[in-house]
Amino acid sequence: MVVLEEFAGLLRLASTAPVEKGQPKMREQLLALYGRLVSEGHKAGLRLMVVTSARTRPSSVVSSAVSSACGSASGSTTRRPW
Repeated sequence: MVVLEEFAGLLRLASTAPVEKGQPKMREQLLALYGRLVSEGHKAGLRLMVVTSARTRPSSVVSSAVSSACGSASGSTTRRPW
């Protein structure tokens, strides 16, 4: 099991991090890695849990960004256990 605690906060911080010219933004790199973990992790038997302290706008932004990173325009293909 992989637990990402306060991932939305990490994305907020990464959006302000300086990067070298010509390099992808840190936020985009994190979303790409997260999307890969979500889409490929099940092949290795990994389960993913993302923990936030409260439902806020940044977490909804993360959900929509991850849905698009995983190839789902509407997010409807995301399986939720609840």
